[in-house]
Amino acid sequence: MRRAAENAKAGFVDVMTASDGHDICAGEDAWVNGAQTKPGLAAVFHPFAAEQQAVADLVVAAVGAR
Repeated sequence: MRRAAENAKAGFVDVMTASDGHDICAGEDAWVNGAQTKPGLAAVFHPFAAEQQAVADLVVAAVGAR
């Protein structure tokens, strides 16, 4: 993805590095829900609000840097 963005002269936001330590098994630090729906928080294997905010912050920072 990074290489494709570079080839297209487009910006790239590395969410994989940012999500390190926030996998499904990270407990309170998890950014993604596990195999059980948590009503009001996230469906099965969907992101929590914390992940969405972190990714949004990265995108805003990348756009602001241009």
